[in-house]
Amino acid sequence: MNELAMPTISLLIGPDGMPRETKVTASSGSPRLDEAVTAALLACRFEPRAIDDQPTPEATWFTIKIGKRWPFVGRN
Repeated sequence: MNELAMPTISLLIGPDGMPRETKVTASSGSPRLDEAVTAALLACRFEPRAIDDQPTPEATWFTIKIGKRWPFVGRN
């Protein structure tokens, strides 16, 4: 399998900077790659949302699009 992949993942980031929920908003076409990208993003910590340099108490949705196309080679 040789695919070009460019997934888009939405994350719900809590006020502590930790991801709470994810959604694949545009699949790469490879479920395994989508799962790997999602798992990697869930392991990250993000800077919490702030307004006027003050942290907000609510969670915020954030979307990340993998901006580079690359050949994805996997095994069936």
